[in-house]
This record gives sequence, C-alpha cells and structure tokens, in this order.
Amino acid sequence: MSRGASTDETEPFLPPSSSSESIETPIRASKPVLIRLYISHSLSTWNSRMFEFGAVLFLASIFPGTLLYASVYALVRSLSAVLLSSWLGSVVDRSNRLKAIRQSIIWQRLPVALSCACFVALLTPLGPSYISPLLFAVVTLLACFEKLAYTANTVAVERDWAIVVSDALRIPRQDLNASMRRIDLFCKLLAPVVISLIDSFSTRVAIWTTLGINALCVLVEYFAIAQVSSHYPF
Repeated sequence: MSRGASTDETEPFLPPSSSSESIETPIRASKPVLIRLYISHSLSTWNSRMFEFGAVLFLASIFPGTLLYASVYALVRSLSAVLLSSWLGSVVDRSNRLKAIRQSIIWQRLPVALSCACFVALLTPLGPSYISPLLFAVVTLLACFEKLAYTANTVAVERDWAIVVSDALRIPRQDLNASMRRIDLFCKLLAPVVISLIDSFSTRVAIWTTLGINALCVLVEYFAIAQVSSHYPF
C-alpha cells in the first residue's frame, strides 16, 4: 500500500521536469538563429536610415544655396511608399518569404550603389548643363526603388516572419517585437549622426563610406536571413 502511494506521489512530478527540459533545450540551441535574425534586420535598417539621411546631405552639398532638390527627392521617395505600399504588401503575401527578402536586399543595395555613383558624378559636373538634372532624376527614381525594397523587407520580416520565429522559439511576441523596434530606433537615431559627422569633413568621403558599408553588409545580410529560413521556413 505504501509502495503504491509513493509511486503515485512521485509520478506526477516527472512530466513537468521532462517538459521544461524539452522547452529550454531548443530555445538555447536556437539563440544563434535569433541573433542572425537581429543581424539581418539591423543591417537592413542601418543602411536604409544612413542612406535616407545621407542622400539629403549630399544633395544639399551638390546644390548649395537651395533645399529644393533635397525636398523634391525626399517627397518623391516617401510618396512612392505611400502610393505603392499596399500593392507591395500583397505581392509579399503571395511570395515565398525567403525569396521576397533576398530580392528586397538586392533591390536595396543596388539602387544605393548606383545612387552613390551618381552623387560622385554630380560633385564633379562635366559636360552639358542637362547632365545634372538628368542625374538628379535618376537618383530620385533609384531612391523610390530603395524605399520600396526596404518596405518589402520590413513587411516580410517584422510583420510575418517574426511571428513564426516567436512561436517556434516560444518567445512572447511582444518581447520579439520590442527587440525589433529597439533596433529600428537605434538605427534611426545613430545612423544619421554617423553619416552627418563624416559629411561634415568631406561629402565625397561620406558618399564612399555609404557605398562601402552598403557593399560590405550585403553578403552578411543575405546569408544570415538564409540561415534563419533553413531553421524556420515560412
């Protein structure tokens, strides 16, 4: 009788112990994957914020005495996101998430690289007078592509993939969203400060710095998000 009682008393304590170990183990094993998600999101946000603010500074230096060009540039860039973000969201919803994010990375980095080349050309104007307005139009169009690509990346990662990762890792969604939001705020505050400090010394150096960071980050971001997808496909 006592043997049966002792068995009944000890058995209920076994499943919770086993369950807690099974929960903790995958979470510990998946921390590197979560870090890669943060790295990919940080690089995407940092480059976008730095280029967004830096481009206005570059245009102010290229066309001194007027903010018309910088204002038109910023207005058209933002307007493209306002007009096309709904359509872009539906496209992302119908697409494979990894493919959508990889394409968004390419379409973020390529316009930035081409824009930097145009900014360097505008700093040393040569040839006919219509070259500068033409390059400005090209830069503005490229900015629209960059903005839309960043929007697509944000929709795919923050709105969708973050939910999958939080459920898989048993992390409260509000905690993961808070971490992603802190990354956004950190990049939004610090990236403009960094590029403005460099621009205060030399606009040309600031342009090349933007191009260099953009080129160095693309492969890291590209493969980091691929590793996240291999563990938690969506």
